[in-house]
Amino acid sequence: MLALLGKRDAITFLLDQGIPINTDSDPEGRTMLACAALKGDTTLCNMLLDCGANIEAQDKFGCTPLNIAAAEGELEAVWGTMAGRGHTVVSIAAKNGRVGVVRFLLEETEALAYPPHIVRGQKWKNFAFSAVVDREERNEILELLRRFKHMKG
Repeated sequence: MLALLGKRDAITFLLDQGIPINTDSDPEGRTMLACAALKGDTTLCNMLLDCGANIEAQDKFGCTPLNIAAAEGELEAVWGTMAGRGHTVVSIAAKNGRVGVVRFLLEETEALAYPPHIVRGQKWKNFAFSAVVDREERNEILELLRRFKHMKG
C-alpha cells in the first residue's frame, strides 16, 4: 500500500530492514513495483528495479507491472523506465516463448516494436529464455528477432 501512496522514504526504510521486495503489497496481490506502475511513479519504479524488483511478478489476476500500467493508462510514464532496463514487451514475450506476440509486435505494431534500440544491441543468441520454452518456439523467436534487426538496421 505504501507504493500506491508514493511513500518512497517509508519503502526505502522497510527495504533497508530486509522486507522482501517482491511480496504482495495490496489485496490484489500486486507487488510494490506493480503498485508504483499503477500510479505512474517512475521514480519509485526505478528505485524498486534498482533494488531487484521482479518486473515479471504477477498479481492474483496474472497481470504484470507493465500490464497494470497499460490498463491504467500509465504506460507512457513507466515505459521508458522498463524499456531502458531491457525489459520490453518484446523481450518479455520472447523470453516466455510467446511466438505470436513477438511476431505481432515486430511485424504489425511499428509503434511498439520501434525504436530499434529495443531490439538492436541485444545478443539474441545468448537471450535467456524461460525454461518452459521449447526449441521450436525458441528458434522461431530468434529468427523473427534476426529478421526484424536486419529490416530496421
